[in-house]
Amino acid sequence: MAQQKAVADFPDLILTHHSPSELPSLFASTAPEWRGALTESQYIDQCIELVLLDSVHPPPNLVHSDWILVDNKLPVAERKILSSCETFRKRVLIQRPERNVEEKVVYGIASVFTAPEFRRKGYARRMLLDLAEVYKKEECVGTLLFSDIGKKFYGEMGWKPLPENSHIDFASPNSDFPVTMVVKEATPLFEADLEKLCKEDEEILRNAMDRGPGVKTKMAIVPDYKHMAWHHMREEFVIQRLWGAKAPNVKGAMAGEPGKRVWMIWTRKYDFAPDDTEAGNMLYVLRLVIENADIGGGVPAGERDEVKKNLRAVIERAQKEAKEWRMSGVRLWGPSLLVRELVKEMAVSSWEWQREVEGIASLMLNEGVSEDEIEWLANERYAWC
Repeated sequence: MAQQKAVADFPDLILTHHSPSELPSLFASTAPEWRGALTESQYIDQCIELVLLDSVHPPPNLVHSDWILVDNKLPVAERKILSSCETFRKRVLIQRPERNVEEKVVYGIASVFTAPEFRRKGYARRMLLDLAEVYKKEECVGTLLFSDIGKKFYGEMGWKPLPENSHIDFASPNSDFPVTMVVKEATPLFEADLEKLCKEDEEILRNAMDRGPGVKTKMAIVPDYKHMAWHHMREEFVIQRLWGAKAPNVKGAMAGEPGKRVWMIWTRKYDFAPDDTEAGNMLYVLRLVIENADIGGGVPAGERDEVKKNLRAVIERAQKEAKEWRMSGVRLWGPSLLVRELVKEMAVSSWEWQREVEGIASLMLNEGVSEDEIEWLANERYAWC
């Protein structure tokens, strides 16, 4: 007997973009899983507001595209969205062995969603494989996504998980975990500081990649200002709804002299009610920069103690910020070996985790190098989408 054709294999299904009339119902369907501390109506408003920003040229943040899988036989007014996702255009630095650093493009895939009534029919798989074919025809190195359902589903389709997806959590100050600020006070960073710092960060990263040894191809998403602006736009929308007119002014912290500075840029993420300090809302470090570190995270031996003092200062400033905004703690993605060592030496209240289910960075490349030959640098929160 002939094998029955899977529903998602039907030729009438196409990958396309939504119409404006489909937005409210699309976002209403994703709200139960992704609205966090917002109400459903607030979440829908946020999503529509972010989509409308794409009509601004150039857009104020990352270039965005939406994608839906639908039955091509049906008119727009009657068709159902079988699966959906969005993509973001990102600049990426690549340094092949014995070659200079090149700048190219990678597309981040995000918000993969299938409504409960359409699940287990292969629609998400069909959509993603069709999408991969779209980007194989683009001038890009490939696609990147962050899985929240482990490594198997996306891995079977060709998105290879990075070997390490780790983070360190720092407690928000309280009677059990006090922050003493015995070393030095970090300088707060504001919105007006970020664009210049991001340009400096990019130059530091390019130079470090150029100098770095190794036999693998190095890759890094550029930690540019558009990434930070995208995260902060989302943060500010949520906080204005939860806290009224109050908006966060402090976007990070810095300590140290020029050439030896350490800085963090962060964002606040509310997945739960803001009045519950133990619920699990976290202040995420988007980017951590140690100005005098090499590509492997090392610093000159004589400067290690100063780096540790500066790092502790910015961590403690982040912890104080987390407390002010009633958050459970501070989360730092992708700590280098140096950062891990220094945190242990500080004896601050912290916990290191290896993520196996959520936030799994996974890569599918178009170019003539396998994912196993890649050394992915700066797997930090700014690159998440």
